[in-house]
Amino acid sequence: MILLRVAGGEYALPLGCVVEVVRMAALTPAPGGPGHVLGLLDLRGRVVPVMDLGTRLGLAKGEPGLSTPICVVEAGGRAFGLVADAVTDVRPLSGPVERLEGTPADSPVAGVTHVGGRLVSVLDPDRLAGAAPSTEPGEAGRVGAGR
Repeated sequence: MILLRVAGGEYALPLGCVVEVVRMAALTPAPGGPGHVLGLLDLRGRVVPVMDLGTRLGLAKGEPGLSTPICVVEAGGRAFGLVADAVTDVRPLSGPVERLEGTPADSPVAGVTHVGGRLVSVLDPDRLAGAAPSTEPGEAGRVGAGR
């Protein structure tokens, strides 16, 4: 799993869905997109919508800088970027993910797990993908598009 820090909290994503981590780049505005979408990234000819992970989780909106990471993820049949404050670690998932009772079915948080003696929220990339807008009708934004 890859560990991300967002608004002082730690979150994990399954490593299998992470394509790469890139530094912040110029984003093209996405007019009419949801408030958590910062814009569109041209990733070597591939159009990738980029979300502010903090805003998507209902936390304070971050202020990205040039060293802010964008974690590019493929899930739900599409690629999207997640802006976090930092990528803090990459490690295997060592324990079970415990589901949280009462969590809404569409919540991007799948559960929690123990990492180094602390609880970390585990994100569901497919639920996050449901909040990522398509970049264009047809092929753009789909896995493998533009490759």
